Amino acid sequence: MASLLTNVAALAALTTLKGVNTRLDAVSHRVSTGRRVSSAADNAAYWAIATAVRTDNSSLSALKDTLGLGASAVDVAYNGLSAVLGDLQSLRAKLQTALAPGIDRAKIQVEIAALQERMKATASASNASGQNWLSVDSTDPLGYRPVRDYASGFSRNAAGGIEMTYASIPVADIALYNAGATRTTAPATPARVTADSALTGGVDFGGPQDVRFTVSLDGSPGRDLVLNGTTLAAIAANLAGVTAQELVRALNVQIAADPALASGLRAGLDGQGLLYFETTATGAARSLVIDRTSSGTTVAGVNLLANSGFESGLTDWSLTGDLSYSGVRTDRAHTGSNSIAFGTVNGTSRLAQAIATVPGQSYQLEFWLQTPGGVPSNFLATWDGTPVLALADTPSQPFTRYAFTVTASGSSTTLAFEARHVPSYWFLDDVAVTATPTGPPLGFGSAGITRASGHGSAATTANGGILDAVDARTGTAIASLTITGLGDPAIAALVDQVDGAIARVTDAGTRLGASKTLIAGQTTFLDTLIKTNARTIGILVDADIELETTRVKALQTQQQLALQALSIANASNSTVLSLFR
Repeated sequence: MASLLTNVAALAALTTLKGVNTRLDAVSHRVSTGRRVSSAADNAAYWAIATAVRTDNSSLSALKDTLGLGASAVDVAYNGLSAVLGDLQSLRAKLQTALAPGIDRAKIQVEIAALQERMKATASASNASGQNWLSVDSTDPLGYRPVRDYASGFSRNAAGGIEMTYASIPVADIALYNAGATRTTAPATPARVTADSALTGGVDFGGPQDVRFTVSLDGSPGRDLVLNGTTLAAIAANLAGVTAQELVRALNVQIAADPALASGLRAGLDGQGLLYFETTATGAARSLVIDRTSSGTTVAGVNLLANSGFESGLTDWSLTGDLSYSGVRTDRAHTGSNSIAFGTVNGTSRLAQAIATVPGQSYQLEFWLQTPGGVPSNFLATWDGTPVLALADTPSQPFTRYAFTVTASGSSTTLAFEARHVPSYWFLDDVAVTATPTGPPLGFGSAGITRASGHGSAATTANGGILDAVDARTGTAIASLTITGLGDPAIAALVDQVDGAIARVTDAGTRLGASKTLIAGQTTFLDTLIKTNARTIGILVDADIELETTRVKALQTQQQLALQALSIANASNSTVLSLFR
């Protein structure tokens, strides 16, 4: 049916044309922008993910630039250290030359001064991006940081929050000069062993109380200091209430009487009333080991071992294992005539005796051991299978007393010694096991035997750089040292000081080298990560140009057909209108 008011065919053709034009506009936009998701309206989920990844990429790019600045600072500092290291090696050579007889030290001092100036200039010039790690001022609250942190990583946690990782460069450890150094020197310290608790009131030594301190000074064999009624009789006014001062006096009397301890040890009380032992010498080589043994009897007590000194040979003992050179010896003993020698070839020798004990009772195990040294060698003492002493490759030592507090777990206990010594022997003598009621610990622990040790420390100079820190031994810094008027020993000490500085600068260079490797690796990783993120964004939002171009051609054809259809529909109405002319 034909209508004067409505052309249905034209309307249909027009609707088709509009749809084709809309799709053609969308596809043309994808082709022109290269994206199939340009806004949240296109695909909200993909757009949100791509936007987050794009933001991360911007952060990673900025982080990569930051790493570049860090790499520049590290390179500058590393190059400066390398140059200074060469100058230090030249300085050491000049000092060694100064030790030669007949050399003109005045001329060498001129060369030394030139090297010092060059090292200072190198450190001052090692500046990158406003940072100088080789020449610092620790008193500058704004410019100085003992540790420099730089961002090295960026990530998001499970909740979507941003997390940064940082790497650190210890500027305080690589600085060559510190203009704000206080140059305070901490003196060397002695080795010291202090009691855990204070001595309060009087200590009763009127009965069978006995306290023994076995002192090993700087690794030497132990020496005994004994406190009992006998050693305190001439010092204490009242043996039933011996004061702390009287105990210290008695200890120092025994120390003074022992040539091995007289010049190296002292006892005293600190401000809190704690008993202490201290070396008279100072330095890192000082060491002190104190074994405190307390018992309730001043006499040896009943020795539970039979034939403890081997005067009856191996009676009551069993000797098994490698017996190549093990057995009773009559030419070497601590006391008496005999001892047991352990000498092996392919295995170990084992000496044992079972004794009657009271479960839960504490006993003192004591024996004397000697060896001329040599390797390989091992010595093991066990109480009912539990090791109480293990030695390996021990150097030469005279007969040395070893004492331990042990506890019985049954009515019978086996004491055993297992030894191996290929080049020589272990000699064992005077073994004793006695009941040990606990005596006064004098602040050193609470058990029958307590061991404590202490070590000294070397003098240190605080806050200075590697080259301007004052050395405690020479009294000067490398930056200002001079050989004018010095003798050979003093110059030799300067050589050692420069050697130490070379080692520290080398260590600093190693740290910077490790930082360079870290930065380079992280930069490469960030570059790869940025490219990976870019591919991820492309997968989510990029358009397939080949496909979209084909769609454009197809839609353009559809557009032409729709226009022709609209033209035909409009032409039919023109025919109807001609009837009214």
